[in-house]
Amino acid sequence: MASAYREIVGVIEDVKYHAIWDEPEPYLYTPLSQDYIAMLSLYVHLPVDQNVGMAGVRNEIRSLDKRVPLFDAQTLQDQVVTSVSQRSTIVVLTSFFGLLALMLASVGLYGVIAYSVNQRKHEIAIRLAVGADRADILWLTISDGLSVTMMGLTIGLVAALGITRMLGVLLYGMRPTDASTYIGVSLLLGCLTSIATYIPAIRATRIDPASALKCE
Repeated sequence: MASAYREIVGVIEDVKYHAIWDEPEPYLYTPLSQDYIAMLSLYVHLPVDQNVGMAGVRNEIRSLDKRVPLFDAQTLQDQVVTSVSQRSTIVVLTSFFGLLALMLASVGLYGVIAYSVNQRKHEIAIRLAVGADRADILWLTISDGLSVTMMGLTIGLVAALGITRMLGVLLYGMRPTDASTYIGVSLLLGCLTSIATYIPAIRATRIDPASALKCE
């Protein structure tokens, strides 16, 4: 067979033959008469209305040979949607749970900072009593939240780099090390945590030293 005559009707340098997330590879096409194929996919360009055209294709094939089985007839757009539907569902669910985790982390950080302010009420009252500026108290409280955020962000980025390499097959059209994605997520997390820490920080600046020390 190595010396047999073969006709090549097409050569393409980069083809994603099985799925759109595959790596492109070179491919050559030969006439159908040279190779037996149990299942054949036929693509037809229809310049008319697709619904009418699909019925016309079915009728034309049946008129040529009624024994030829015809199934799974659909437009190219429907075929693409069907092929990526499972992965799209996984991506949507992952994004949803990711946002949910982000909101829970923000609420949790708010609770931690609020609890910390309540526990340090006596310390804050003393600082205010000896002349500390309320802006300093504000920054002291916010810096606590930012330090926790930076620690979590560092651990999260390192973990994300490892996880995205394993889930890279789901990231169609996006590189696992896409810098804009990491920067965008970091900025979003920074904004949410800033809001979460700002509210208890403002409450810390409104502590009345006399009342707080009297309670202690």
